[in-house]
Amino acid sequence: KKYAFLIIISILVFPAFSKGTKEAEPVSESVPAAEVADKGEEAEAVVSQPLNMDLKVKLNRAGFDTPKDTLPSIEFELFNLDGIQEKLSDYRGKVVFLNFWATWCGPCQSEMPAMESVYKELKDDGFVILAVDLGEDQAKVQSFADEYGLTFPIVLDETNAVGSMYNAQSIPTTYLLDREGNILGRSVGASPWEDEQYMTLFREILDM
Repeated sequence: KKYAFLIIISILVFPAFSKGTKEAEPVSESVPAAEVADKGEEAEAVVSQPLNMDLKVKLNRAGFDTPKDTLPSIEFELFNLDGIQEKLSDYRGKVVFLNFWATWCGPCQSEMPAMESVYKELKDDGFVILAVDLGEDQAKVQSFADEYGLTFPIVLDETNAVGSMYNAQSIPTTYLLDREGNILGRSVGASPWEDEQYMTLFREILDM
């Protein structure tokens, strides 16, 4: 299958994170569980490097769970609201705020204005918010984006395949990726992202 190898990688990557503690909504039962009986020799393709300890401490203080090592993100390709396919790797060279969400999710709704504020403030410095909607169609998501005045990129994971690979069992779930596409941390639940503690952290990662 198209995502078979990527699901193998997700099994290896995401157990390294502890469970988030912030308010979050469980994703519907339609999200498939990643089930692979045999990881196979391809599992050796996952490569990790030590995570900067100073950055790790700052991420933890800001409420992010961090892996022991910096881990590669999982590539995916989804349609955006204009019907154009986008790859995660299209944003290589930028710091990526990868957010899994849905329009029906209360905590997701509460953090969207803050996300838009952060995006407007930092986008010219190489910071991008990529919001992956889970299980909804283009018309519904477009209506939500228009209502909230969202300008950051939004892509549609209508089958929940990518959400499953990224273990987005509750939403919102957010990953921070460095400019090389490595996973720095994961946050489960809504946050006031425009607060100074987060903005300071984002700017420090941009300066890395």
